[in-house]
Parts: sequence; structure tokens; C-alpha cells
Amino acid sequence: MKRVQEILSTLRNWADYVIFDAPPILVVPDAYPLVSAVDAVVAVVRSDRSTRKSTASMSRLIGRLGAQRVTLVVTEVEGAQESGYYAYATPRPS
Repeated sequence: MKRVQEILSTLRNWADYVIFDAPPILVVPDAYPLVSAVDAVVAVVRSDRSTRKSTASMSRLIGRLGAQRVTLVVTEVEGAQESGYYAYATPRPS
């Protein structure tokens, strides 16, 4: 963990933002040390593939690992193009 902190400190001196792309946290524990060391975690789940149970497990794990801030992004939501701001920028079919 100390080495992760040292690397992050060095990277923060070089850049305004440092982004890590980590493997799925429920499958590969490689990202565990990063969770408590970074300023924010962006957790991505696929609506059509992730279950509520696995999403809840991921949430509990990220909490236990000491994440400072977590944002959840849900992708592949059915009907996403029909609502929200996306619809304002997308021409509707005739």
C-alpha cells in the first residue's frame, strides 16, 4: 500500500488528473489497493449483464476497501435514447 501511495504522489505532481482503468473488482483483486488511495472511484455496471446482487456486493466491497467517493455509471440501459438530454440532441425518426 505504501508503494501505491508513493506512485500516486509522484503522478499527482505531473498531472492534474490521473485515471486508472482497473479490471472488474469482483473478479480480479488487483484494484483493491487503489480503491482507498485514489480520490474517487467510478464503478461501471452493464444494465443487461450485472445483477442487483453483484452490484450490491461490489458496493459493499468498495465501502470496506475505504473508497473516499464513489460514482456509479450504468451502461446499456434499454430506452436510454428515448429520454433525458440525449433525446434533445438526437433527431427523432420520421
